[in-house]
Amino acid sequence: MKNTILATMAGFTIAFGTVSSYSETNGMDFDELNETINGDVTDRCDVSDLDVLAGRDLSECDLAGANFSKPRREGQRRERTNLEGIILTNANLEGADFNFVNLEGANLEGANLSNANMSHADLERAVMNEANLEGASLLGASLTNTKLRKADLTNANLRQARLWGTSLIKANLEGAEMKWAKMVRVMLMEASLQRVSFVEAKMERVAPIRADLTDANFEGASLTTINMIGANLTGVNFQDATLSGVNLHKANLENVDLTTAIFTDDPKMSEASLKGANLENLNFPGINLWKADLQGANLKNT
Repeated sequence: MKNTILATMAGFTIAFGTVSSYSETNGMDFDELNETINGDVTDRCDVSDLDVLAGRDLSECDLAGANFSKPRREGQRRERTNLEGIILTNANLEGADFNFVNLEGANLEGANLSNANMSHADLERAVMNEANLEGASLLGASLTNTKLRKADLTNANLRQARLWGTSLIKANLEGAEMKWAKMVRVMLMEASLQRVSFVEAKMERVAPIRADLTDANFEGASLTTINMIGANLTGVNFQDATLSGVNLHKANLENVDLTTAIFTDDPKMSEASLKGANLENLNFPGINLWKADLQGANLKNT
């Protein structure tokens, strides 16, 4: 049975680590005790055997640059490393390789995954709230029901990623690449989406409510039943984008050119700011512009 070694200093109790029994510490100096503790940590953070990592607790381990991906054998189908249910909370995984790894149900909350390679990883039901994914690659990754609340995905690559029921509430995706991504029932409330590329992405029932989409690019994208209430769409590019069932109530569309967008029905724009927006030749017989600000907008032939 293992007991926690505790030291009391100035009224504070500090846990140093674990040893097999109290008697092992009898007569042991601090350096010896420290070596024992560090040995336990080293053993816990050992990832040399990929086949026994599923479900293990590697929280707070320093695994920067670690390779969790099995090598691809010529002429054979790519084999996935199984890390289902692994616990990596607050771990340092900067630059780690999770290419084609199964991380279903994993707990990566607060982990440092900056510049990590998670291409084609299975992250279904993974918890990644407040994780640092700056510059990480999630190319073709599966993010079904993944929790990424307040996560940092600045300049991350989510090209061809599959997001279904994904929570990105208050997440930072500034400058992220989401070309050809498939997004269904994704929650993006109050997310930072400045300069995100949604080129040719397919989005259905996505909710960037009150999100900042400044200078985002939706060129050629398909947007169906999208809730953009209160969103900042300043400088957004909708060229050749198809919009159906889009709610732009109280959205900021100042100086946005909507003439190149393809609307399949009448958008809701009540109380929206359309200052300087270009709506020339748009045919919206049933559009809702109640209390919308159209100061300086181009409404020619609209």
